[in-house]
Amino acid sequence: MLFLRKKYLEKFLSYKENDNLLLILGARQVGKTSFIKSLIENWYISNEVYLRGEEFLWKEFLPKDFVDFLDLKYNVFSKKFLIIDEAQNIKNIGLILKYLIDLIKYKNLKLKVIVLGSWSLKLFHGLTDSLVGRYDSVKMYPFSFDEFLEIKGLDVNRISFSNIGKWVLDVIQDFFKEYKIFWGYPKVILSKTIDEKKLTFKNIVESYLMKDVLWFINRQQLWNFERFLKYFVINIGSLLKIEVLARKLDIKRQDIQKFLDIIRSTYIFDVIQPFYGKLNYEIKKATKGYFNDVWWINYFIWFSEIFTDIEWKIIENFVYNQIVTNIPSYRDIKFWQNRNKSEVDFILVDNFEKKIVPVEVKIKSKDIIPKALLSFINTYKKAIKFAIVTTDWIIKIRNLEGIKIYFIDYRLIWLIKEILQNN
Repeated sequence: MLFLRKKYLEKFLSYKENDNLLLILGARQVGKTSFIKSLIENWYISNEVYLRGEEFLWKEFLPKDFVDFLDLKYNVFSKKFLIIDEAQNIKNIGLILKYLIDLIKYKNLKLKVIVLGSWSLKLFHGLTDSLVGRYDSVKMYPFSFDEFLEIKGLDVNRISFSNIGKWVLDVIQDFFKEYKIFWGYPKVILSKTIDEKKLTFKNIVESYLMKDVLWFINRQQLWNFERFLKYFVINIGSLLKIEVLARKLDIKRQDIQKFLDIIRSTYIFDVIQPFYGKLNYEIKKATKGYFNDVWWINYFIWFSEIFTDIEWKIIENFVYNQIVTNIPSYRDIKFWQNRNKSEVDFILVDNFEKKIVPVEVKIKSKDIIPKALLSFINTYKKAIKFAIVTTDWIIKIRNLEGIKIYFIDYRLIWLIKEILQNN
């Protein structure tokens, strides 16, 4: 029986009954297909037509012809769901989807269209402004640590911030030692032996390079692309400046921009924006980036000549991954930094309440409020809902002039969902 990912089930159910196109997006092998199959297995989806985009890889259709084909072969308009997996492999898929959604609306049909994709540049080409407000999207990530614990049989619903005892930390630490070797990619986690995991690990990256990256660049550029990725591995969480990257790597500026577009549009890398107010000394233009799973960092450490100690950066990327998979989609994740290089790693922005939650990543066994966080709190006190500092083993709440400061073990940062609900 397939593992049903509950956090994505909640999102699916919230979109299931409306008339919008539903896009389920994410990198290769993050579990999009398995998720849809688990919905079918558990009867959340029935009376469906399921298509694989690879079946149409060498074919080309006009939008009307493709829809007529679906109607003739599958009688698709008598069904409840149309699922198109790896849709980016279908030429003109953006134009086809627009035509299909327009037709469904015009004829008042009850067909829900679900599209799975791992490349936004291919998928969104042809999806014009006319579909704004007529599609929903869910971005899927590899297994978060709390999902990994569920797979291992641990009832994570029994763990809350208020009842964390030493036994919880001991159990969590043991599981984390296993998780941090291969991290969250489902196929790797579910492989049985270490050798199988390593081989799967390597095959996913090589498939990504051969199937996705070489569609966009030529083989002569591939070496520079791998150098570009290695640079991000070593400098994860640092400011992204195209000019600086081009100079340091001796790669053309336009190629750097192209490489960045590739890793973002194939969902292996997220870029976050700076948070700033009206102060002149705050960073306002530079961005930062994180991999969709620490797995990518481990790959380059294992199979490339990277000897730099970046353990604390790995934890920062891990914390980002756990936050992004455990907070509501209406919250933005940003960072704060000033020109004196004081920095708060993550700022969660609630666009409805106009409230913010600063999160500072530390891996020390201390309940000390970092100076940069103090500076940020003093500047934005009225907008702050509460603050979080990650630790190693410390679980505690302090109060700073009416603002709660949660100290939480970094392995348990997925409890941020509970903390947000309780505040």
